Amino acid sequence: MKLRHLILSHHGEYEMASARLPQTLEATILHQADNFDAQAIGVQQLKDAVTDENALWTEFDRLNSRFYYIK
Repeated sequence: MKLRHLILSHHGEYEMASARLPQTLEATILHQADNFDAQAIGVQQLKDAVTDENALWTEFDRLNSRFYYIK
C-alpha cells in the first residue's frame, strides 16, 4: 500500500500529473526529493549551456523566473 502511494503521489500536485497528493511523511519527502533533483538538473543544464567563459549569469530560467550566477 505505501509503495503504491509513493509511486502515485511522487509528482506532488494534481497540476503536475500526480494521481494522488502525498499523504504520508515518506511520500512528502519523496516528492520534495524528486522536485529538488529536477530543479538541480535544470540549473546545471543552464550552467552547462553557457559558452562565454566571461559570462557571469546563465540564460533566463523561465520555469523559475530567474537568472543563475555562475562564477
